[in-house]
Amino acid sequence: MPNFILLSRFEGDTRKDAANLPGRLEAFAGALAEDGITVVDQWLTLGHYEHVAVVEAPDSGKIVATLGKAASIIETHTDVLAGFTLGDTKALLTA
Repeated sequence: MPNFILLSRFEGDTRKDAANLPGRLEAFAGALAEDGITVVDQWLTLGHYEHVAVVEAPDSGKIVATLGKAASIIETHTDVLAGFTLGDTKALLTA
C-alpha cells in the first residue's frame, strides 16, 4: 500500500488545549483507521511542523477525504507528501 507523510501545524483549539493533545492524536489515528488508513507511526516535533505522521493508504484521494472528516478531531494545516521507500524507488527506476 502507498506511503504518505503528513506534516502538520496545529491550529485553533488544538493549539490552545495542549493537555488533551495525546487523546486528540489517538482519536485522529482511529478516524484514519476507520477509513482504511494505517498510521505507521506519528511524532510530535520541534520546528516548522509540530506533528509528523507516516501512514499507509490506498491512494491520495482517500487521504484528502479522510483529513477533511478528521478536521473535527484535530485542527491542523497539513501538507501531504507521497513517500517512496528505497525499494519502491529502485523498482520505479528500473521499470
